Amino acid sequence: MRSLVLKAFACLLWIACAFWYAHSHFYRDPGSAFFDKARAYEQRYSQYRKSEVKRYIESFSGTESQIIQSKSDANASLCVSLSSVRRERAQYLEVCIPIR
Repeated sequence: MRSLVLKAFACLLWIACAFWYAHSHFYRDPGSAFFDKARAYEQRYSQYRKSEVKRYIESFSGTESQIIQSKSDANASLCVSLSSVRRERAQYLEVCIPIR
């Protein structure tokens, strides 16, 4: 009888640990039973890095077309493009130089 109680306690402890792990690690997955809307969309980007990017962009002088032309090369072998979707709560690409 004592070993049965010990096994039941160990099983409940294992289930509680698994529940805690799932609750703390799978809250960002919308398909998960542990999805937490309040925590899933937290911004995790560093404010320091955002200010660093803004300072870098502001360090360029001239118009946008001059900046883009000064960074292009006739022998360029790589073309980079950033795309995103508009989000209501946060814009992650707001510090990028818009090309029109």
